[in-house]
Amino acid sequence: MDKLRFGIQRGVIQDATFITADPGHAKKDKPRGDEALTRRPKEGTWSKIGNNSYFGFKIHPLVDKEHILIREVRTSTASLHDSQIDLSAPGQTV
Repeated sequence: MDKLRFGIQRGVIQDATFITADPGHAKKDKPRGDEALTRRPKEGTWSKIGNNSYFGFKIHPLVDKEHILIREVRTSTASLHDSQIDLSAPGQTV
C-alpha cells in the first residue's frame, strides 16, 4: 500500500515574541510614565509563561513561508494572549 504524504507548500507563519522593558521599581498602584519617578513605561504590562515573568510588549510578525518575507507586523502589550492577534487573511494557510 502506498503511503500518502501531505504537506503545505505555501502559507504564512505567525509568531509572538516578547520585547522586554525595564519594569522600574515602582509599586503597581504608583503612577507610571511621564508623571512617575520611575523608568517603567506606562503602556507595558506583565505576562507569565511557566515560572518566568516578563514586563513590556510583544511583537507579532506575519511571515510569507514561500519567500521568507515579513508581510505584516503588529505590537501589543505583553499580557495580551497570542490568540487575540490574527494577521492572516481569510482562507490563508497559517
